[in-house]
Amino acid sequence: MRKQAAMLTLLCLSVLSAEAASFETPGGLLRVDITKTDSGTRESIQVKDAGRWLPALSVIGSAPRVTPAESSEPDACKTRVVLALGTSGILIRADCGTGTLERRITAASEPDVVDISVKFIPKPGAKFRSVEDRYDFMPERRSSDSPLAGPLDFVWSQNIKADADDVVSSFDFKSPVVMFQQDRVFSALMPKLNSAGRLPLALELDATSAARPWLWRRCFEATWPQLF
Repeated sequence: MRKQAAMLTLLCLSVLSAEAASFETPGGLLRVDITKTDSGTRESIQVKDAGRWLPALSVIGSAPRVTPAESSEPDACKTRVVLALGTSGILIRADCGTGTLERRITAASEPDVVDISVKFIPKPGAKFRSVEDRYDFMPERRSSDSPLAGPLDFVWSQNIKADADDVVSSFDFKSPVVMFQQDRVFSALMPKLNSAGRLPLALELDATSAARPWLWRRCFEATWPQLF
């Protein structure tokens, strides 16, 4: 009986470990917690300040949002698996209407950075508009929203896309980063552009090669086929 009870205990522990996972970055500045429940998945990233854990980013459901080609609303992705990758990472697998997702959140070499990689495998014949990450910035915002007193202390959100259907090519922006700060909490989402190898300059006009440097501005834009 004691042996059977021990086996049941180990079995329960293994199931629980697949429903929740967490890790801290080296130095203990960031902590990532992911919990899978019957009502959905909760993901949070916290930052340590003066010995306190402060919420920075959070999402209920799926941070990646997969939008089908024929819809303006993203698929409801459902998390299937949450697994700890040792003590420095988490693996998440999810099912979406147009395919499956696999995400890896791991500690980076910097103490205040985590690396997030997303692999999306579409179903045969599936068409989708975009795969995007979306997090909620957790510090409370101010009620004011004016040029001199905004809701946050600092906001950097480039107008990367004018319309939902726009496609931003790899060469349009050196760093399409989104940054928020409120009081002691600063968060940024930034792509790892050098992961694809060396990229050419976005637009090298060689504007200083002539006897006098020259300026340039686009007055109109032709319509070109977009390659995916």
